[in-house]
Parts: sequence; C-alpha cells; structure tokens
Amino acid sequence: SVDEIAPLLYQVQGLRFRFFNGRTWQDEWKPENTQEGLPQAVEATVYVADRRGEVAQFATVFTLPLASKKRGQRS
Repeated sequence: SVDEIAPLLYQVQGLRFRFFNGRTWQDEWKPENTQEGLPQAVEATVYVADRRGEVAQFATVFTLPLASKKRGQRS
C-alpha cells in the first residue's frame, strides 16, 4: 500500500529543510519566491538519536549557483 511507512534508519528522528531566498530563511519554498524559481541555498538538518535516546542534529547548507543566474542566461 502507498500509505505504509517503513523507516530506513531507526535512529533518524527527523529531517528538516529550509530555503534561503537571498534575504531570509523560509520553512517552505514556492517557485514564485524568486524570479528564477530556485532558492539561493537549501539547508538540510537530520535529527539522529543515540543509544540513550538523546537526539543530536546535523545540518549542512547547499548553495544553488543556478539560482543567481538570470533567466535565459547560459553558462
């Protein structure tokens, strides 16, 4: 069934994405947020539990160079 959820890693407690529009970080992204339709950066945070159940977070930011190019411009 499509509605079934099966965890791949039991230690992973959560996953969050945030999107940078050039001025602020946002929890949701809609393509109309910028002229190019892409965020300038995406932050991914993974929440992982250790054996004692304490949760640590690991985050990284990915920049999207294509977001800064004007439409129709080719590299």
